[in-house]
Amino acid sequence: MTALQIPKGWQRLTDRTDEAYTPERISVLREDEIFVFGSNLLGHHMGGAARTARRVFNAEMGVAEGLTGQAYALSTLGEDMRQVAPEALRASLGRLLRFALEHPKLTFYLTEVGCGIAGWPMETVRDLLWEAVRELSEEAYEQRAVPANLLIPKRFS
Repeated sequence: MTALQIPKGWQRLTDRTDEAYTPERISVLREDEIFVFGSNLLGHHMGGAARTARRVFNAEMGVAEGLTGQAYALSTLGEDMRQVAPEALRASLGRLLRFALEHPKLTFYLTEVGCGIAGWPMETVRDLLWEAVRELSEEAYEQRAVPANLLIPKRFS
């Protein structure tokens, strides 16, 4: 039996150092680095990491998901400020994974999206992230790999 091949552009978490995870606080980024934060479907970046994204990394009001300024919005709350469905959050995480793979020259710092104001349990968001990985690549999922240019919180590993 041959070992599973890791897909191109992916990296096993076991191959990472402790510095290869999202730091708890981010206040400065290089030009090629992107702050990934939890948003709402209205794109109102008023609190928590969303406020940091708007004030520090130029995330634009009204952008609910995707690249905005030096940030990437990931919807965790609906227009009514209630949690989006788990399937919607998993799909948003999948779009982030694909976007990171399509932009290998950028480094993405995924924060603990949804675990603050949105009130998602960390374990739920972690599991949804890994479900999104599995949907893109069974090999990456089996080897606990994420896109090489995506740093995740240590608690999501």
